[in-house]
Amino acid sequence: SVTEAELSDVLEESPPVAPGSLSSRMQSRIVTVNVIVDYLNYIGVLLPRRGVRSSMQGRETSYWFTLPMMGTASRLIASGRTKVLMKLRWAKYNELKRSVLETGTVTAAKKGSNAGSGKPEEGMPAAFHVRDLLSRGSVKIKETPHGQFIKLVS
Repeated sequence: SVTEAELSDVLEESPPVAPGSLSSRMQSRIVTVNVIVDYLNYIGVLLPRRGVRSSMQGRETSYWFTLPMMGTASRLIASGRTKVLMKLRWAKYNELKRSVLETGTVTAAKKGSNAGSGKPEEGMPAAFHVRDLLSRGSVKIKETPHGQFIKLVS
């Protein structure tokens, strides 16, 4: 998170409106910070933290940096990871051939108002989820004469 004071420190080198006038410079900095905060808030990169407000004009003084659609992406990753793990749990010996496991796209069930439409939400490639599980240490690669197998770590 970042505070409004930290944002104004970033703008420390901004030139004053009237040279030599400290009050004009401070007013310029406050306006500049407010404009930047409002713009970043508008595009969804800066989100106000709830429950933290300043005494001046009811503006928030603390913010979170975020990326638009980050919640959807993290939900798709978690859902796909779960589906690939379930595939491995149901497979004989808790392992599947890597080429078979990495084919296609892992879809996720829709959440929200469109949940009952019956059409699953587009997910990520299965190969992404296999690499994700490998990096987390949840699965391991087993080399065989028939190719690579992905085995669930117990």
